[in-house]
Amino acid sequence: MFLRALQVATEIYLITLLLQNILKPDSVWWTFRLTEVRVQLLDSGPRFGALFAAAYAAFYTRFASQWSYLADVYNQIKAAESQRDVNEDRIAEWKAGFIEDANDLHLLRKRMFASIAHAWLGLETVRDCFRRNTPDGAKLLPLLTDQVAAALKSSR
Repeated sequence: MFLRALQVATEIYLITLLLQNILKPDSVWWTFRLTEVRVQLLDSGPRFGALFAAAYAAFYTRFASQWSYLADVYNQIKAAESQRDVNEDRIAEWKAGFIEDANDLHLLRKRMFASIAHAWLGLETVRDCFRRNTPDGAKLLPLLTDQVAAALKSSR
């Protein structure tokens, strides 16, 4: 997240410097002077800081939202499992959907979600639902199983 925010902030920062120099007639763009470039970089330092802070906040907000969504789905599955009249097939579909969402949101390799996926991928009904309902589920299942195992192994 830090590196992505740094990359986005740098790209926007360089674009704004470029535009600033293109639009200003007496700028570095027309007559290159290294001292002018250094002055511009020093003067616009706070702008880069603001861009980085905004990019980091945006990425963190998105990550927190995705994490919250997935945790909420998990809690709903566990609540449904605790009911008296549980439809095991529907629960298995829900678990397979949780695994698919965790993968799509790039959270499957986080230890918390990897441990849940590992447990649920151990159930044949969940694997069948994943193969049947996920696009390219049959090809994707072995890859996800390996990724989950690697995530659990590397976090020890």
